[in-house]
Amino acid sequence: MSEPLNINDIINLVKESNKEFECDLFLPSLKKEVRFKTMNASHLKSIIKTSVEGVFANNIFNQTLFAIIKDIIDSSIPLSSVTTIDKIYILLQLRKANVKNKISVELKNGESTKVVEEDLDKIISKLKKKKLDFNFQTLDDGPYSVTIGLPTIDQEFISDRYFEQTRIKKIDEKDKNALKDLLAPLFISEITQYIKVLKIKEQEIDFLSLPISERLAIVESLSTNIISKIIEKIDETFGKQMNEILTIEKEIDGEKYSGKIELNANLFA
Repeated sequence: MSEPLNINDIINLVKESNKEFECDLFLPSLKKEVRFKTMNASHLKSIIKTSVEGVFANNIFNQTLFAIIKDIIDSSIPLSSVTTIDKIYILLQLRKANVKNKISVELKNGESTKVVEEDLDKIISKLKKKKLDFNFQTLDDGPYSVTIGLPTIDQEFISDRYFEQTRIKKIDEKDKNALKDLLAPLFISEITQYIKVLKIKEQEIDFLSLPISERLAIVESLSTNIISKIIEKIDETFGKQMNEILTIEKEIDGEKYSGKIELNANLFA
């Protein structure tokens, strides 16, 4: 009979045994598979907790996912190389590997709604073949030249955490006027995540080298013309790709239905 183990020995034994459940997940921006540890009960608990965070649940969900990905991804992969599109691929593959292969999706055709079970194996296999554009885009307007690109998950985390600490924690979610006042700052925060380089006349500014507070202040002061161009490019390039990745279309009883996979805590339920 083996000697009794103390709690630390048992936890280490569990961690060592969990290596058998590690898996390789495809990251499209890197065009390769990356090793991930298995998720544990603590990870799932953290995700489920975000479902009761109120109107800003998505902010907390994103921060929680960042912490989990940081914990389980191959440590040789810098998080500054993992884009928000990679994150979508990671989430779908983690769902398949750690929860189950089937996922429920709500599809609509006009007023008619259907809930269908989709096979993640098939979805992921199709997504691996999808051609995606990860190139930076440069926009010019008068004295401005702005280079934009997909946010990386570390920059998304910095932005979300700053917004939570400086805005969300200071309001009463029951105050509708206070919530409305957060829409503009949230909008600016989202745009800021895409900006990599800002050039004003001959002065080039490495946006990612600046503190998030300074980046936000600069974006708030930019002309509406360049902001409109940034929004348009984000929507037609990066936003379009994300929508295509998450959209499910299906013919049911001769009618075309469509819907989107929702990226929230329910993905791991």
